Order: sequence, then structure tokens, then C-alpha cells
Amino acid sequence: MWFTLISLLPGLLYMAVMPAWRYRVHRWEVTDEAVYSASDWLWLQWRVVPLSRVQTVDTLPGPLQQLFGLSGVTVTTTSATSVHRRGR
Repeated sequence: MWFTLISLLPGLLYMAVMPAWRYRVHRWEVTDEAVYSASDWLWLQWRVVPLSRVQTVDTLPGPLQQLFGLSGVTVTTTSATSVHRRGR
């Protein structure tokens, strides 16, 4: 019984902390000049994509996201190596 409780503790801690942490650090902003996105777990990383380089914007709503009125977003740039995904 103790082994089960000890092995469940990290998972319960993760479930309690990570949603609030991800909500705090994941951001999107769109201006007239660029698309900005911020993300990461420990070190905040900003990515800036000028609108002149944006090729497509796709939304990818999953079943749980649809339940809460949310959607994942993928911004594809003219460079094949630069795809920015958030919300998945």
C-alpha cells in the first residue's frame, strides 16, 4: 500500500502544478507586424514570426479542447523548417 501511495505522489503533484504553470507561461500575441509566442517550462522562450513570412495558420481542436471552447494553433512560415505549434 505504501509503495502505491509513494508512486502516485509525483503524478498527483504533476496534475496539481502543471496546468497552472502551463497557463502562466504559454502565450500568443498577434500584431500588425508579427506573431509572437512564448513557451517553455523553466526558461521562457519568445518566438517572433513576421507576418510577411506566415504562409498558413491552422487550428487543431481536440475533443477536450472543444469541450472548453479552445483550439491548438499551428503557424507555418515560408521556411520549411519553421513551424510554430501551441495548445497541443
